[in-house]
Amino acid sequence: MALSSACADIQDCRSCTNSTWSCHWCDFDDACHAIGSIYGCAFGVECYNIDRCMRTSPEPAGDLPPPATVLALVITFAILGCCCLTCCLLVGWNVKKAYLDLLPYKPPPNPNEVKKEDLSSRLFEMTTSATTWASSLTSSEKKRRKSRSPSLDLGEDLDYDLALVENDQNQEVAAARRPDSPPTTSPQNQTPFPPPPSHPVHCLWRCCWSVYALCLVAIVVISTLTVSLWPHYPQYNMCSDELDWGSIVSGMESLKPKASFQLLASIYNPNYLNLYVNQGSGVLRHGNDDVGILDFGSDVEIRGNSITDVLITATFIPSEWEALSLTSEYYSGTLEFMVDATITVGIPALGYTGSSQWNNYLIKIGGAYEDRSLCACEQW
Repeated sequence: MALSSACADIQDCRSCTNSTWSCHWCDFDDACHAIGSIYGCAFGVECYNIDRCMRTSPEPAGDLPPPATVLALVITFAILGCCCLTCCLLVGWNVKKAYLDLLPYKPPPNPNEVKKEDLSSRLFEMTTSATTWASSLTSSEKKRRKSRSPSLDLGEDLDYDLALVENDQNQEVAAARRPDSPPTTSPQNQTPFPPPPSHPVHCLWRCCWSVYALCLVAIVVISTLTVSLWPHYPQYNMCSDELDWGSIVSGMESLKPKASFQLLASIYNPNYLNLYVNQGSGVLRHGNDDVGILDFGSDVEIRGNSITDVLITATFIPSEWEALSLTSEYYSGTLEFMVDATITVGIPALGYTGSSQWNNYLIKIGGAYEDRSLCACEQW
């Protein structure tokens, strides 16, 4: 009972495996149990087994926001752009208004005045007809008077003169009521109504509005794309390792220690575009000595906005004394390597190819890493 309790108090796999021969780590609940316990498992698992901690497919992880400086600059330029566009539109509006002020006054059409003009036209036609009839009557009367004798009554002549005067007055009224005569509207009744703009001015104003709207849309689209597609450096964690120390130990006898092991790296690509590792190689250093090389493989796809697990193969041939030192440090959990590597990365969508440098990158073999937030097995 005490043994089961002692094993259950251990919280990580490596401590459980190395603490005592009576404890092992169980996979079904990721906990340490005593060997043979009914609450545990029949066979324990290897703590740093790549097969257990490697993702079979990229895991979606979303994107990262742009840096605060970039976000502030984008917002500032967007506000300045909107202000400049608004000022340009106001200048265009004032130019249009000034142009309309220079045009002559043209009162708006009034339905009542249109009806009055129709009535005036009809009255003018009637008056013209009456005047024509009176003129013909006057001509016939003049002929008749010439044929009359001087002894006729003077009263008839007076009536005739009055008829002529009335005819002249009717002609003056008809001339005053002609439709083509200028309006007699008083200045007090005129209201300041701007005349309709000409066709070129109207088209120019509509073009200004269209350019203003298109520029606003362009500012919004460019700002959104800049914030969304701002490039970020990929992030990575070294998550697990599996060393073939048997080949080193067996090679000690022949004085040719040689071993290969694989490092599991979880790489997070926070960009929308996929990355490809075209080529990658590096050097392993233990202390000040080069003890091996690294191979990152070729044509490895790193999905955008996802975490991808990649195997890095390390091969080294240390000296005899260096091999003994490596073995001792491994079993004590203090084995460390420094890595210098060069990786060629390509972005096919942009036709871009560049290189990235790893300088003095620390790898702890068989120990707990400082950051495992990207790993599938975060506690291992």
